[in-house]
Amino acid sequence: MGTPQSWSVTLENLCNGCVISNVKLTCKGFQSDTKINPDTLYYDGDLCIINNLQPIYPGDRITFLYGRASGQYPFQLTAQREACS
Repeated sequence: MGTPQSWSVTLENLCNGCVISNVKLTCKGFQSDTKINPDTLYYDGDLCIINNLQPIYPGDRITFLYGRASGQYPFQLTAQREACS
């Protein structure tokens, strides 16, 4: 196995007037060589739960770092809930 590389993931709510919650990413088989704060990301089967499903307000960013010797992981948005005014 190679040397772990560090990767940064940022999810940002760019919607003006919308709150996004219940954000989930696909992460089947994902493993990080570095610890990720579980308030930011935790595993639920093949999904990664972001921000404990809590709201991400306009302009807010959620960022986490992970380390992997096998390279960057292809996260994909699976679910989210939007509440727009």
